[in-house]
Amino acid sequence: MYKHTSLQEIQDSCQFFNTKAISVLIIDAKTLNIIDVNEHFSEITMYKRSELLNKDILDFIEDKSPVKDRNVFKNDKLNSLKIRFVGKQEILNLELFFNYDIDLNFIFIVCRDITEELKVIETLESNLKELERLNHLMIGRELKMIELKKEINRLKAKLEKYES
Repeated sequence: MYKHTSLQEIQDSCQFFNTKAISVLIIDAKTLNIIDVNEHFSEITMYKRSELLNKDILDFIEDKSPVKDRNVFKNDKLNSLKIRFVGKQEILNLELFFNYDIDLNFIFIVCRDITEELKVIETLESNLKELERLNHLMIGRELKMIELKKEINRLKAKLEKYES
């Protein structure tokens, strides 16, 4: 938690507010309206800054999301949260990191787009399931081969018995 005297002071003290590598937004802790966003946040969501300002952040969270609850955002003990943010052209998976300024009632949020990360995880999980399936088939095949070898040896022994 920080103690600042103005929104401008928050923006000035935040070295990455104006960077193009990190997405940042500031919301009002009481109303949850978006007070400011940096250029990078506008770029990833494809909204103009003016389309976001003074809008309730909950309006941009996917309807079926369990975090679409005012009380979740108003919990000043919250450090991070994963949400599905409705961008202008696609739904983004964002991880939000919170800093609360109690005196000014601002919530300063740094965002990380984890959409691609989640796609990679989904692909890896799918590949893992396929590998497990193949492993199960191969183990089953090996067990069958062992069983057949035993049967061959048993039949060989029986044949040798009849030949002698």
